[in-house]
Amino acid sequence: SPTAGAGTLLVMATIYALHAPLQEYLVRGTLQSPLQQFLGGTGGHWSPIIASNLIFSAFHLYISFGFALVTFLPGLFWGWLYARHGTLIGVSVSHILLGLWTVFVVGIEGVV
Repeated sequence: SPTAGAGTLLVMATIYALHAPLQEYLVRGTLQSPLQQFLGGTGGHWSPIIASNLIFSAFHLYISFGFALVTFLPGLFWGWLYARHGTLIGVSVSHILLGLWTVFVVGIEGVV
């Protein structure tokens, strides 16, 4: 927010940086991973990525359809990254950096 002080912005950025890896753990670790095992070879690795992202994005529909779409698109990349490497570290770092840039540089109003 343009009227927020530097301290408030720092607290918000810190909370986001802690929250993003939790989101990745939930979406990749508790949704995508079991779906990969369950679906096996059906549809390649994209079926679990798309399914887990649809579920996660649906949780954001209460904000707006645009925001749900904004969460879905990078989730495809992060899902692919997780399927390729099998670790949450790179996915979480990417999520933190992209999220901080989107919220604090671009401004969420410009994204949604």
